[in-house]
Amino acid sequence: YEEKKRAITDILNKEKKKAYDDIENIKNYVLKNINIINEKNEGIRKQTDILNNERKQNLTCIIDLENKIENIKRIIM
Repeated sequence: YEEKKRAITDILNKEKKKAYDDIENIKNYVLKNINIINEKNEGIRKQTDILNNERKQNLTCIIDLENKIENIKRIIM
């Protein structure tokens, strides 16, 4: 009886360890994918910041040009 109990306990412990290892592997896989997504999001944020800055610069340039055109119109008229 004790031998069977020990054998069953060993089998259960091995299965438990295997389950824990599987859970750990899944956790590591998910964390790795989350890190990849976070890195991509950071890259997208940086690109968005660059594009927004360029947009602001372009708008400022357009406003400056419009003001110059208005000044030239006033001088001509």
